[in-house]
Amino acid sequence: MTISLYDPRSIARALLEMKRPKTFLGDLFFAGAPQLHLTTSFDVDIQTGTRRAAEFSNPAGRGKAVDREGFTSYNFAPPTTKPKMAITLEDIATRLPGEHIYSGQAPQSRAQKLLLQDMETLNEMIARTEEIMRRDALVDGAITISENDVDQVITFPARDGSLTLGLLAAADRWSADTSDPAKNLRAWRRAVAAQTGLTADTLILGTDAIDALLANLAVQRLLDNRRMDFGAVSEQYQDSGAIYYGAIGGVNVWGYNELDPDGDPLISAKTALLGSKAARCEMHYGPVGLKVGEGSAARVALQMGARVPKSWCEDDPAVQWLQMSASPLPVPIQNNAFLTATVLA
Repeated sequence: MTISLYDPRSIARALLEMKRPKTFLGDLFFAGAPQLHLTTSFDVDIQTGTRRAAEFSNPAGRGKAVDREGFTSYNFAPPTTKPKMAITLEDIATRLPGEHIYSGQAPQSRAQKLLLQDMETLNEMIARTEEIMRRDALVDGAITISENDVDQVITFPARDGSLTLGLLAAADRWSADTSDPAKNLRAWRRAVAAQTGLTADTLILGTDAIDALLANLAVQRLLDNRRMDFGAVSEQYQDSGAIYYGAIGGVNVWGYNELDPDGDPLISAKTALLGSKAARCEMHYGPVGLKVGEGSAARVALQMGARVPKSWCEDDPAVQWLQMSASPLPVPIQNNAFLTATVLA
């Protein structure tokens, strides 16, 4: 298209179509205050009790001695992420999206706007990484990191085998006429309660799993039964990236449509994740190492924080760097409050 300097022109408001990170898993299960540490690793002590009942004794005899239950210590070392962005001379000499071509905006003003935009971008990148880590912790029971010369596998308190079901038997898969998802949910909730005493109240499904649930004949018959209030399904969109479909038998059903950087769904299409919002799940942050001071007063230090920003300038070529560092680690301390299953082949 040829542009003439003599033709009147105007500019509309720019569209900044940024794909904001969704934090549904964090909002749902890790909503407590983050735990900040000044050490590069931290311990969590877990005492898992058993169901004990007091025995009767002869009134004239001795009482029954009861053993004290022990605990297990788990050590966790949060990994570090520190993305950074550069502001170059070319960046501050080029107009920003939506900026009028004859605005006369000073390069320094443009640099300040870019700095704020870059800070938001880096913060959102870390937020997306945290949500992926939460997915790995809840669904896989471990976080595996293998990138940029970092090879680390973070494991959590072992989940009982009755809560990791894998692919359901052919007759129980939700696409089969013989399947009964509501019956599955009742059995799965009993399994969670047997391990933790908690009531599983939240079901998160992948896209294929939610479609199969809504199309399942047994579920449709259950919802059509007018004599008892088994629940209702009504689709509602949420800002957190999830869709609320309603409740079945006291379990809130969600679909989660967020994608990872490769374009794959965070919750696999055929996966079901059942959990309890009452489970103890925490976000922990380790310290970040950085240089403080200048010249002869410069030194290295550890700083606590969920986000630790730093900006500095370099010469030849002139560039300003902004780095956002964090050492996040989501920890599902009550790991047995979650159950996973693959409901379709």
